Amino acid sequence: MRCLEISNLYKSYGKQKLFEGVSFSFPNKGLFFVVGDSGSGKSTLFEILSGIDTDYTGDVLFYGKAFQDLTEEERNDIRLMDFGFIRQNYDLLELESVLENVMLPISGTQKKKKLRKRKALETLEFLGMADKWKQCTNTLSGGEKQRVAIAIALANDPKVILADEPTGALDKKNSEDVYRILKEVSKRCLVIVVSHDLDAANRYGDELLTLAEGKISSEKKDNPPTKEHSFVSFLPPKKERISWNPFLWIKHAIHLFQAKKIRSLLTVSIVSFSLLALGLSLYVQRDLQKELNNAFGEWSGSKGVIMESNSKNEQTFQRIISANEKEVVSLKNEYPEEIKDYGVSYLCSYENYFKDENEFYFDSFGKKSKIPGLGVRNINEYRWLDELPLETIVYPERPKVMENEQIVLSLPYPSMVSMCLALQIERSYFSLGKYLLEKPLEILLETANDSWGYSDVQLFSLVGVLEENSPTIYQLNHFWNEYVLEDCMGFPTSDEEDSSVPWLLRKVYFLLPRDDEESFFSKAREGKTLDRFVFERDSYDFDQSHNEKNKNSSSNRLYVFQADKQALSYRDIKEIADRFHLSDYSVLGEASYLSISGAMVSGFVNPFFLGSAQEKVVNLSEGMSKTEKDKPYADLALPDDVSFGQYLYRRDKALTISSDFSNLVKGKKPTRSDEICVSEKLFRKFKGKETLYCAGVVSNRDKGDFIENDFRIGELHVVGLVKGEEETIYVTSNWSIDYWRDELGMSSFSLEAKSVVFHCDSSKAKQILPFLSASYPSMRFSDPSLTIESSVKNVIDYVQIILRFASFLTLLTAGFLFLTNALLLSFENKKEAKLFFELGIRRKTIVDAFGSNLLLLGSLSLLIACSSLISVEFTLHKTLEENFGKSSSFFQIDLYPAVFMCFFLFFGVFVSILFLLFWIRHKDFSRKSNF
Repeated sequence: MRCLEISNLYKSYGKQKLFEGVSFSFPNKGLFFVVGDSGSGKSTLFEILSGIDTDYTGDVLFYGKAFQDLTEEERNDIRLMDFGFIRQNYDLLELESVLENVMLPISGTQKKKKLRKRKALETLEFLGMADKWKQCTNTLSGGEKQRVAIAIALANDPKVILADEPTGALDKKNSEDVYRILKEVSKRCLVIVVSHDLDAANRYGDELLTLAEGKISSEKKDNPPTKEHSFVSFLPPKKERISWNPFLWIKHAIHLFQAKKIRSLLTVSIVSFSLLALGLSLYVQRDLQKELNNAFGEWSGSKGVIMESNSKNEQTFQRIISANEKEVVSLKNEYPEEIKDYGVSYLCSYENYFKDENEFYFDSFGKKSKIPGLGVRNINEYRWLDELPLETIVYPERPKVMENEQIVLSLPYPSMVSMCLALQIERSYFSLGKYLLEKPLEILLETANDSWGYSDVQLFSLVGVLEENSPTIYQLNHFWNEYVLEDCMGFPTSDEEDSSVPWLLRKVYFLLPRDDEESFFSKAREGKTLDRFVFERDSYDFDQSHNEKNKNSSSNRLYVFQADKQALSYRDIKEIADRFHLSDYSVLGEASYLSISGAMVSGFVNPFFLGSAQEKVVNLSEGMSKTEKDKPYADLALPDDVSFGQYLYRRDKALTISSDFSNLVKGKKPTRSDEICVSEKLFRKFKGKETLYCAGVVSNRDKGDFIENDFRIGELHVVGLVKGEEETIYVTSNWSIDYWRDELGMSSFSLEAKSVVFHCDSSKAKQILPFLSASYPSMRFSDPSLTIESSVKNVIDYVQIILRFASFLTLLTAGFLFLTNALLLSFENKKEAKLFFELGIRRKTIVDAFGSNLLLLGSLSLLIACSSLISVEFTLHKTLEENFGKSSSFFQIDLYPAVFMCFFLFFGVFVSILFLLFWIRHKDFSRKSNF
């Protein structure tokens, strides 16, 4: 079967007839020259024989297959596998190496890269180009390029080689080399050369075909044959199905990128910026808002609904007076299980009231002997004898009944010795008691204030003594001081401070709880008692005889005051907690712990230390007893096992409190104010210690540029563990009031409930807030997280508008750039497109080749945009952590913006490739097109 056959071929261009009934058969091998005048149809015949041009009548057969009966893809496959082409202008891939050019036609037909490379190198060696295989083709001379073109034609072991003016651009020497090579090749395949060189045709050709007036005339040449030999190994059988490795086109795309660096980098920069703007817009919408909400939420500290009074800016107390006896009796009757009895005390400066005389004396053989340390103050600050522990010995015996003039006196040992010496008895409490049993000792109180013209003498009878470190008067009458100061001495009293009369005493009643103060307060919160009264614990201000200044009192007396006050109602708090199932809540004392929703601030009002070693806590509190106003924590250096809290201290480092036990993992909830649970972080920090020590400021005062802090030391017992990595202690609902009052000794006037945090999640808070505001109009309810969310959303909305507008503009620009790039790519590389098509590469694969460049630009843009977005996200995350404290959530990459960026990018790439597909599919790659 003949290799190529032309049968009755007719072809015209307009009115010009190129072929009229031409018929010719080509054998399987040999060198044929086609000559003719310009315009005689030589190049057209070239394209007809290769199957590029099928617009003719008649038949052109390749091994019996008519080109017109085949599809374009089938004709392409025949060209790739069985044809080789050599052009006058030696079309090559200028940016690729010599080896890559030669391997190109083999790449679609052979799977193994080693075989492809070996075949290409052997072909180059045959053509004398073995040392040039790594060199880029755009650096070769014209002759070298033509040799590479011949190597490409030979590489796939074609059955037909079509050479169109192969020596037209070469000098004589290179032309002769080309013809000798073609003559050698023709010994194993058919070589058809279109040329004007009749001399070469006569010297090398086996047959000369002349085109003239639409006909072909043939003339055989009798050139001497050369010895036939195989110049290169044959390839193994080719693949049944042609396929191309995508990396071939990607590698070519990289070379195109390098060749057009400035344009490519500009395109990548603008596209990546547009994608970044789009990604940032989505990040701002989805993640930044959440990050800011979390950051501000962590900073505000209080998670849940905060309840505050609508009149929060008003003073807490308008007028404070002592409760009268009727009201105190009513309280005692209201809480019979909690209150044992009540008494009275008088507030005044006794040393100034009786500045000229204020002493107790006893008669010793006609001589007045002074009892050291006793005065009118001791009358007011007497103690109930029935409260004295039963194991305490009273000499000579503990009286069962006492007259108002009778007293029992505790004496320090030196005072007892002095009294015994004056009485001339043995120096012991026993002998003194024995003396009193025989004859009670008369005691005189002499008082005077010359400026008032006042003096007085009161007579008492000493019936018993006991040993104590300070002198104290004991009486069974719970109102004995009232009897002496008012009934006997005649002093007027008032229930509030009054300077109209200088000798006026301020009268204050107190309650004595049966067990401890916390039990009474727990019961009192169930009603309205705490709304009407203030209960102040015993302290140096009330009793200087039995309390130390700036020290917590061991007495559990509660002094009762009435006040016009602006504070939250415990009854309302309990009602809200029960109604809305908010079992975990924290009532915050005014001067102990605060939470200001509007300012997003929460924390201890004053410095608070917590540690596992008492000595360290004490040392730190002593070191901070005096701080600079403008730099209160400048020199604060904490040991590893000590935590510090204060609302101005960094939120991520500050110790905080909570009553949210939803994450309790071990132990139990606290039931008393001196019991706490700790977070997992604190548990590790304190090495699991069950007893912790704290130091809190109960009062402070300005001292020039400094603040003097009155620290009190307390103990806390760990009873449970709560999941969490914050420095948080979990306490009873009223801990910031009860513990500070009962254990640290802060004044109740500084511990009124000013705010409450009902612990719940944002969804529940959002649900109940409208009902709370409607049901309790005098209160203000807010969720800091929702407030923050609303504020952040407003800001984010503005930022989003800007980013969306910017991303819209940049995306339009990027789309325009991609389309422009596709246009430039198609026009700048149209010779490559024609080369690919002539080699037999299908149009779709040509689209893949050119599309790889767009895909490379897009992928680089996406990579830069995603990296920049992650960098921006991480930077913002770290910035928020540095400024607002470490978040409880770790940095996470949200894939949604990246996915959306990918979608937009590849949509743009897809549209651009569609444009390339349209252009290439409709492009005429034949000679008649203006290519």
